[in-house]
Amino acid sequence: MTVSRALRQHPHLAAATRRRVLQVARELGYRPDPMVAKLMHHLRNRRKPVFQSSICALTNVPLNALRPYSRGVVADAKRRAEALGYAFSLAFIDTVPRAPGALQRILRSRGVDGILLLPMLRSDNFETLLDWREFSVVATTTSALKPEVHRVTPNHFRNMRLLCTELTARGYRRIGTVLPDVYAQRVHYAFNAAALWHGVWHGTELLAPLIYQGETPRRLREWFERERPDAIIASNPNNCRLLARALGLRFPGPVGFAATTAAREHPGIAGIDERPGDIGRTAVDLLTVMIQRGEKGLPKVPMSTQVPGGWIRGRSVGRKAGAGRAPSNANSREMIIFSE
Repeated sequence: MTVSRALRQHPHLAAATRRRVLQVARELGYRPDPMVAKLMHHLRNRRKPVFQSSICALTNVPLNALRPYSRGVVADAKRRAEALGYAFSLAFIDTVPRAPGALQRILRSRGVDGILLLPMLRSDNFETLLDWREFSVVATTTSALKPEVHRVTPNHFRNMRLLCTELTARGYRRIGTVLPDVYAQRVHYAFNAAALWHGVWHGTELLAPLIYQGETPRRLREWFERERPDAIIASNPNNCRLLARALGLRFPGPVGFAATTAAREHPGIAGIDERPGDIGRTAVDLLTVMIQRGEKGLPKVPMSTQVPGGWIRGRSVGRKAGAGRAPSNANSREMIIFSE
């Protein structure tokens, strides 16, 4: 059993013992047989899993205010972790910790080996939050700018391309984006880049995006009258409703509304299903492999797994006259960014 654990890089085996076994294996020219490994994996999975260690999901968003994306990630991550024999917990992290090292001691006392980073209130650096050398870490967000860890996130660029394609297929030609600055920064402006790419190569009109700071855009009416969009893309269903009310528009109506991250619990709002459940399961699969191999601390080369989303229909997006015809390819005016 000790040799087996050493060859599988089991984290609960003493490091010196593991090194000694691996050294002897190299000297003997040992190579694992993939067919035997497959059989053993099958046998282990047939048994009811027992507690191995603990995974903790961290966020600085109040737990009663988690958005649908985070709730979807947590729900499926918990189910997947427990199915693999890992305890799973969710913890709120104070942006200004009261006692240095307190969080580290709490996680250590709970036997936490793996950490899942959830979306944060805003993009920020969390390098000093913990001594990351003690944990295996995977992020399900781009809002944790630092430390650089492995990530499983939505494919924001592809998702926005899909959103624009669906709007174009329904006859919309003047597609505008209205996004909070912190949200646009969080995804490295992938939404705006994809919308611009779609306009240039698919012949829809190029509209200046409205990037705003704060809770609501102050220059929304000015932007709307200048750009005359027939479809508006916002960051979530609530913002779709907020923008529609501010402009005196209704669903359905002459202007379509869609969200870059929609949810089926918001019926009527069209947009992108970012598949948070798949992201949660994939993140836990990656995290448990890292725990079993003893991969702790920050990786030399952080890797990113991007999960493509799907289209959610809603009455906020209708079908305009001329839907299905190829759009004209006339984009000659200069692009001006509306930024507050």
